[in-house]
Amino acid sequence: MGSSDEGTSSARARKAVRGPASDGAKEAPRTDELLERLKRAASVDAYLEELPPFDLRFTEYLNKALSRHGVTVTDVKNRCGFNGTHCYQVFSGSRGCDRDRVILLALAYPMDLEETQQLLSRAGYSRLWAKDPRDAIVIFGIEHGQDRFAIDEKLYEMGFQTLCKVGAARSRAAR
Repeated sequence: MGSSDEGTSSARARKAVRGPASDGAKEAPRTDELLERLKRAASVDAYLEELPPFDLRFTEYLNKALSRHGVTVTDVKNRCGFNGTHCYQVFSGSRGCDRDRVILLALAYPMDLEETQQLLSRAGYSRLWAKDPRDAIVIFGIEHGQDRFAIDEKLYEMGFQTLCKVGAARSRAAR
């Protein structure tokens, strides 16, 4: 393979990975489906040619979710408990937030578990993990339609740091 082929291939790969966000007309394939396609691919170039565009921008995902859920930034701000300035800065991309605040944003829409996992990933945080007891409480709450107050109450009751950072978490050994 010549150097010009490598340059073209690299450009295609970057475009495929960083391409523009899809317009939502077709649902993106799941990661496990993409992994299977990659395993079956004749070459990485062939796989990247077929790879749908993927956009990792957190703020775009947040803003597109507003219309999907029929809510406004003000609705989300009021439901998640952020102060107004902080919330608007997060939506504009001028300020980030920690993992718990991303979860609070997801609860404010409210997003289902898969959307919450996507939001966490796009914000650069680990997904909720069922093996982790604290995350398991959050997952259970999301799956059962609980709001941030109910989830925080259970977290506090079980001795974990609450999402809203209210009260000190006591150690699990003390229980």
